[in-house]
Amino acid sequence: MKIDFLNTSYTLRDAVEITSDMFLLENIEIVDPEGNVGHVIGSVVHENFREWSYDLFIDIEKTPFLCLKYY
Repeated sequence: MKIDFLNTSYTLRDAVEITSDMFLLENIEIVDPEGNVGHVIGSVVHENFREWSYDLFIDIEKTPFLCLKYY
């Protein structure tokens, strides 16, 4: 999973619960390309895949949050 506005890719190692209007993340392990591990808890709610709302807590220690390219 790549998060464009952070310019960082993550892999999810656990299952995400999906309902008709929500993605539920319960202590999901995330890993960056360098193998650093973090965890995410929260939900992503939508109305017919419009009107998105995010409520996330991300616990990352060594994982880069934002990767910038310098020219």
